[in-house]
Amino acid sequence: MKKTIFSIVAILIMANSFSQTTSSPRDPSLGIGFFLKDFLTPVNIRTYSFGKVLSNGNYAKPSDMSFGIDAHYYQGLTRHIDFKGSVGGCFSKFGYTPNNLSDQENFVLDLTGQINLKLLTDKAIINPYITGGLGLTEFNTSYLFGS
Repeated sequence: MKKTIFSIVAILIMANSFSQTTSSPRDPSLGIGFFLKDFLTPVNIRTYSFGKVLSNGNYAKPSDMSFGIDAHYYQGLTRHIDFKGSVGGCFSKFGYTPNNLSDQENFVLDLTGQINLKLLTDKAIINPYITGGLGLTEFNTSYLFGS
C-alpha cells in the first residue's frame, strides 16, 4: 500500500514539473481603430467650468466631432511589459487654442508610444496594468507634446 501511494505521488510530482512552461511575451500584432476627436468640449470646459458644461449639456455631440482613423502596433517585450505604438489622423477646423477655428479643415496627426506594465501575465482573466507614454500631435504645422 505504501509503495502504491508513493508511486502515485511521485507520478503527480513529475507530471506537474514537466507541465510547467514559461509563457513567452505577447506576439506582435497590428490593429486599426476609428475614433471621434472632440475639440469643442475641452474649449467649453476651459471657458466655463466642468460643472457648468455638464449641467448645461454644453458638450459636443457626435456630429460636432471629427472622425478619424488610426493604426496600432503591439509588441510584448517581456511577460510583464508590452509596447504599443500608434499613428492616427483626422481632419478638423478646430485649433489647439481656445476658440481658434480655421476657415478650412486641416489634418491633425497623432503619434503615440506607450509602455504597459502588467501585474500578471496574459493568461490571467483580469490583468491590472500601469501605462506610461509620450505623444506628439501635429496640427497645421504646430506641434504639441503630451504624456
